Amino acid sequence: MTSFKAKRHLSQNFLEDEGYQLQIVSAGAYEKDDEVVEVGPGYGALTRHLSRLVNCIQLIELDGDAIVYLKSVMPKGFAKFIQANVLD
Repeated sequence: MTSFKAKRHLSQNFLEDEGYQLQIVSAGAYEKDDEVVEVGPGYGALTRHLSRLVNCIQLIELDGDAIVYLKSVMPKGFAKFIQANVLD
């Protein structure tokens, strides 16, 4: 699945059930030009589904390992990566 493990000190928990992933994403009424911000994308469980629905997404992720992984699997130019704690 991923090349990194959940870091409990960051309270990471990854959504692995694809059925739930699809339910969550389909609950949004996305249009191609929508501006989407995803907080804590982890390994991109929802992001990969969103990549079929919108042109671009902003991903706010604290974990640098997750960002490295996401950059390696997301389509070029699809995502803007912001390494930060969203609470700050």
